[in-house]
Amino acid sequence: MGHHSRTGKSCAAFNLIMGRRQAVRQRTLTPSSVGSNPASPAMISIQTCASRMGLLLFCIYIMSRMVTVIGLIAVAFFIEVMSMKTIRAAVYCRVSSNKRIQMHSIEAQQEYYIDYFKQNSQYTFVGIYTDIASGLNISSRKGFQKMINDCKRGKIDIIITKSISRFSRNTYDFLVVIRTLKKLGIDVFFQNENIYLSEQKGEFMMTVFEAVAQQESVNKSNHIKWGLEAGYRSGSSGLAKRICYGYKKDESGELIICPEQAENVQLIYELYLSGYSLSGIAKELKQREIDSPTGKETWTSCA
Repeated sequence: MGHHSRTGKSCAAFNLIMGRRQAVRQRTLTPSSVGSNPASPAMISIQTCASRMGLLLFCIYIMSRMVTVIGLIAVAFFIEVMSMKTIRAAVYCRVSSNKRIQMHSIEAQQEYYIDYFKQNSQYTFVGIYTDIASGLNISSRKGFQKMINDCKRGKIDIIITKSISRFSRNTYDFLVVIRTLKKLGIDVFFQNENIYLSEQKGEFMMTVFEAVAQQESVNKSNHIKWGLEAGYRSGSSGLAKRICYGYKKDESGELIICPEQAENVQLIYELYLSGYSLSGIAKELKQREIDSPTGKETWTSCA
């Protein structure tokens, strides 16, 4: 009702202006008006300007109403488009070693996430970033670094990972990364802990879990080192009895010097003390037709 009343008033104003303009024209152009009461040129000019000004104001009013309507339509269209936008999601997977059981774990994770994104159409699947490395050092994980760089390039909206310990086991590095992602407006979801970085208490809870994960990693590392040292001291370590070049095992399984290989070991030390580089020593051994520990003709700096 309000819109129709305003439109009716606008049309009445327009008709009134046009009627006055027509009346002015009739008074200035009819012979009777000219003969009896002629209008001055100044008065005619003022009346003409007034009518034109009224018409201009009316046109401006109509155009402003149109602009308002068009603006509302544009805003509604933008909101609709934004609501249809999907979230670009990436996955990060990590295992500590290339042992068979861990490689099977990372393959299972990849299959799970491929099916997961097929069933969740609100996400646009960007890809899976993987690493086979320790969680204590972020700089050595190429997959992780590539993922962070893609985040900085604006290719990712959210990162999904199995747990905080898979993401990192170093509290300092972890905090630096999640705060960088937060500044970029990128969310992270840790499934096992059921925590989003965007949540109000997300960063605090993540820090707690991360500190626990780091301590677990340190404890595990200390246990492994203690076991190796105890094995070396007692002589029961399998690593301590591993056959090295220049040695062999006797009938009882104990390591003894192998005279033939011992000469080659002495030669290698002599060449090194004489200033030979590792590659130079390898070339010299090949020229002397001394086979490598693996039985190959060519030596490398690692063998």
